[in-house]
Amino acid sequence: MSSIPSTKKRKQQQTSIDFTKQSDQTKKLKPSKIIQDEEDNDVEIIDITSVASSKPKMKAMAVTSSSASTNSSSSPNNNNNSTLTSTSSSSGGFTKKSLTPSTGGGLTNNNNMTTSPLPSASQKKKILKIKPFTIKPTVDENFEEETWNKLKSAVIAIQQKQSISIGQEELYQLCSDLCRHKKYESTFNKLKELCSQNIESIVDDLTNKTPEHTAFLNIVVKSWEDFTEQLKSIRSIFLYLERSYVVSLPDKTIWDMGLKIYRECLKNNEQVGKKIISGILYLIQQERNGESIDRSIVQRLVRMLMALQLYEDYFEKSFLEETRDFYSADGLTHVDTLNPPEYLLYVETRLRQESERVNNYLSKTTKRPLIQITEHELIKKHAKTILEKGFYEMMESHRIFDLSRLYGLLRLVDELELLKEYFTDYMKAKGSRIVKDEENEKNMVQETLQLKSKVDELYEQAFHKNEQFMYAIRKAFEHFLNLVPNKPSELIAKYIDSKLKSGNKGLTESELERCMDNAHAIVKYIHGKDIFEAFYKKDLAKRLLLGRCASYDAERIMIAKLKTECGPQFTNKLEGMFKDVDISNEMMANFKKSKEYKTLCSELGADDSSTMPFELNVTILTSSNWPNYTPDTLNLPKEISLAQEAYKDFYVNKHSGRVLKWIHSLGQCTLKSLFPSGRKELLVSFYQALTLLQFNNQDKIPYTELKKLTGIEDAKEFMLTMQSLTLHKVKVLRKERKGTDIKEDDVFFVNDEFTHPLTKIKVNSLQLKETKKERAETTEKVLLDRSYVIDAAIVRIMKARKTLTHQQLLAEVLKQIRFPTTGQDIKKRIESLIDRDYLERDTNSQAGSSSCTYHYVA
Repeated sequence: MSSIPSTKKRKQQQTSIDFTKQSDQTKKLKPSKIIQDEEDNDVEIIDITSVASSKPKMKAMAVTSSSASTNSSSSPNNNNNSTLTSTSSSSGGFTKKSLTPSTGGGLTNNNNMTTSPLPSASQKKKILKIKPFTIKPTVDENFEEETWNKLKSAVIAIQQKQSISIGQEELYQLCSDLCRHKKYESTFNKLKELCSQNIESIVDDLTNKTPEHTAFLNIVVKSWEDFTEQLKSIRSIFLYLERSYVVSLPDKTIWDMGLKIYRECLKNNEQVGKKIISGILYLIQQERNGESIDRSIVQRLVRMLMALQLYEDYFEKSFLEETRDFYSADGLTHVDTLNPPEYLLYVETRLRQESERVNNYLSKTTKRPLIQITEHELIKKHAKTILEKGFYEMMESHRIFDLSRLYGLLRLVDELELLKEYFTDYMKAKGSRIVKDEENEKNMVQETLQLKSKVDELYEQAFHKNEQFMYAIRKAFEHFLNLVPNKPSELIAKYIDSKLKSGNKGLTESELERCMDNAHAIVKYIHGKDIFEAFYKKDLAKRLLLGRCASYDAERIMIAKLKTECGPQFTNKLEGMFKDVDISNEMMANFKKSKEYKTLCSELGADDSSTMPFELNVTILTSSNWPNYTPDTLNLPKEISLAQEAYKDFYVNKHSGRVLKWIHSLGQCTLKSLFPSGRKELLVSFYQALTLLQFNNQDKIPYTELKKLTGIEDAKEFMLTMQSLTLHKVKVLRKERKGTDIKEDDVFFVNDEFTHPLTKIKVNSLQLKETKKERAETTEKVLLDRSYVIDAAIVRIMKARKTLTHQQLLAEVLKQIRFPTTGQDIKKRIESLIDRDYLERDTNSQAGSSSCTYHYVA
């Protein structure tokens, strides 16, 4: 502790302390009462009493109380001639190497202490009394004024950038002395006043400086940095005042006091404050216009405003308003002059510049409102204009990167819903043109798949697999694929047939699988899946029966995909068709081992199957799984008739009660023929084979006679057969009359001039090609089946509910059927059921009204 000036030397007081040793288990020392004087920090020990006991007493130790600045002297004790050591007292007790009272009132040991002999057991207890100083220390009357003047001159020298005559350690000691003498408040107020005068002069000095923004801001930065350095130096001198007094004030530190004064001065001097803000905004606008500025100036000024807590109220608000005005005008200018992709790139650049601006010299808290204002003015206000001007073109050009940029920017301003609307409208318009183009009907599915592939790629790459856009794709495709009822279903089935049937060259397995995936992807969008099922089943039957399947594995994979999308009920019959083919192959293998086959061989003069004049292959069709075919009766050659009867006997013996009906129109034959040009194998239909076999017996046969010989009763079928053999590319027969048509009076004969580079020749069968009339009949049949389904649903519902109103029944039926229909169609079926006595209308109900009530008739 520092010495305190005094006029008289304090007297030293000495005394001795006796200790009495207690029992081995306990030692008890009566605590001393220690009172610290507030003025001079001296210690007054009132009394310490040792407790006597029967045990021998400990050696007495001497204690001396003295002031902080003097050394105690030793004097002899009354009873003991030991020498006393000196100790120094402090406000908290004695020093470490002296005998000091502990916080609990005890005494600590001193290794250098001289001890006296132990007192005798009969000696009485001793009382220690230490009296206070008789004269308290005093200070000079001019102590505060003289000390402050020294501190003041130092502060002024710092403010004026002059040298200080007194050392910093001495200045710190002077401040400490003032504080110890309770001069906290007056010293702080004087320092505050001194700083206020200096800061006011600094701010006022900035008022009439140069009006040029950059030069003025440089002066402000220099002035501020000088002020902060001065304030740091002043604070280091008055650090004791700060820690002992200022910390309890609202300002907390001398640094905060100085900043507060500076802030108030700037607020009072509006001219300087506005000039600083306008200067910063001017530099930022120059940078936005592409000019180069000194960013360090702006950075240091922003830090100054943040330190003064003027950033948000004074600068940020004005800066954001300036930003809004700048980009409002900037957006209007560029959205008109730039095309949408260029404008999007421009906006992206501006957003990056503003983000860098925050990182370079603005507060991090400004980033969010700054970016939001920029996004609103450049994107949100012009989102519809951008989409109207450029979205269609970007979609047509398939500009993935531009669309991805558009998606990213619109997502920032929550305008993805608007983008989704334009995306949906584009797909609907594009798809509607494809579906409604009757002249390009054959390419409808291919173009639809191309559109689907295109939007799927955009969904993954441009729209980042956002589920909203997947829903938009589904909604759009469901819309335009069902604009023309039933037609897309038929065309999709035909497209799949064209890819899966043999003769489709140029497709690898991976390409074929991709085609199936694409077709499956659009099947789920059509509502008339029963139409698709009917045409798909019809085409599949031809591929299976005529041997036109390019790959059985591909066929089964496609059915598995349809099963996943449409359910097992949809593919039950399709799977049954494959099962029939497998069973038929197994039956043929068993037939060739049967006694019926051996009998057939003997009747035809053959020893076994290798010497048979022909090879028979029969496929058994379960009528419920396959399309409806009309059985026919032909004039078959004797050998074929015998073979059919033998197989029929074999099958009936295996499956009693079943009836076989032969469908020759689906048969295929391979005829070995001998022409002048050489031997050929003709791949023909059963009708074509039966017709050609007639010329083994006759050279020329008239049309009517040939029809009678074959037994083909259907005139159209026979006409198509003759056209395929006479008028098309492979002209196996010729007619006497020249012309491109066939008449009933034509006479036919074998074309001896027939040549072909191949040995195996496929003769196309016109009757296997589906006509428009047949397609219409297939559609009509499905619509008829729909009426049966609606009838069954109505009867099933009414049987369970007994009585329902028209609206209730209508709602229940729509829930149960899986194909598109209308309320008018259901109403017709209700009337039909009423006519057939399945339902009856309530007597009080009016026919055709929505409130009409129906009752089930048991």
